[in-house]
Amino acid sequence: MGNGKHLSGGGVMGALALAAVLLIPGAALAGGKDVFLDKGCNNCHAIKSQGIEGGAAGGDLNPPDLSQVGTRQQADFLRQFLRKKAPMHGKMHMLRFEGSKEEFDDLINWLMELKK
Repeated sequence: MGNGKHLSGGGVMGALALAAVLLIPGAALAGGKDVFLDKGCNNCHAIKSQGIEGGAAGGDLNPPDLSQVGTRQQADFLRQFLRKKAPMHGKMHMLRFEGSKEEFDDLINWLMELKK
């Protein structure tokens, strides 16, 4: 580079990751699915359009399939609901999302893309 500055190994990896997100359609959304699975959201919720079968919630719980959540909810509402700050149909979400801001953003962005 003309200014004498070079990317370190970490900088190169970060630049490559950013390039992948910008150039590969859907790359940024893959993280949301990983968060959904890593946080155990699939212990209750199915997303059949993504091949995710929900667990047996048991009792009188009937968690919805989230295959079309992006057509039914707004991102701002989902942020509030999953943080237990707003009810849906008079009920709060069973669990408050626990994770980093980046994980939460990835999850919400991915959920908003679920429209089939």
